[in-house]
Amino acid sequence: GDSRKVAALMPRVIKTTVDCYGGDCGKCRYHSVVCGGGKRKNWWHRSMYLQTGKIHHLNMTDADRVTLGKLIEMRLGVHALALTKLCLTTNRNEGLNRCLSSTLPKNVNFSRNVTGRACAAIDRLNYGAGASILRKLETNKAPISKGGSAAKATRQMQCEALYHRTYMRQRSVRGRLLYNKRKRFDAIRAARRRREATSQTRADARKAVYRKGQLDQQVKKKK
Repeated sequence: GDSRKVAALMPRVIKTTVDCYGGDCGKCRYHSVVCGGGKRKNWWHRSMYLQTGKIHHLNMTDADRVTLGKLIEMRLGVHALALTKLCLTTNRNEGLNRCLSSTLPKNVNFSRNVTGRACAAIDRLNYGAGASILRKLETNKAPISKGGSAAKATRQMQCEALYHRTYMRQRSVRGRLLYNKRKRFDAIRAARRRREATSQTRADARKAVYRKGQLDQQVKKKK
């Protein structure tokens, strides 16, 4: 968590990353958190996009290595680390935009309650579905009685929302989603190859039976 210690290690990480792009994963085991080196743990084998395209390394010149190192420094350099040391991303903003899009669709004009719907959506994101319902009812001075069926239903909604959030953040679940996505990419690529082979076979068949002037009227020659 100390940004100064992390910044001191970044030069080795950047050099190792450039070597990894070139196909040398010898130091990835010690100076990389993405590529583990070896034949089965390296980044080239784990990436579904690269393995599907059978890409194992990049043929880079010395100038390409220098350019790549400068590009990586834009994200992992000392200045970039100082700006991103709080590990803030745009994921929460994107999640909020998605929630607002479902609550306030653009094809509907909410002239009277747009503020209330937006605030309710934000409260649901911050506290969960069940807790948000309880908060809104208490604010409107209509609380739910404890131990009733409504309280049990809201508690169940809250538990399901928290479980789903925790479940989707598990490493095994993310790995399974990436694996299924990779299988879909492989299926799409295989189907494309079959279509190309079929079209090529049909083109070859048309060329085999075609002859010049085959639609012209044949005139019998007199002896």
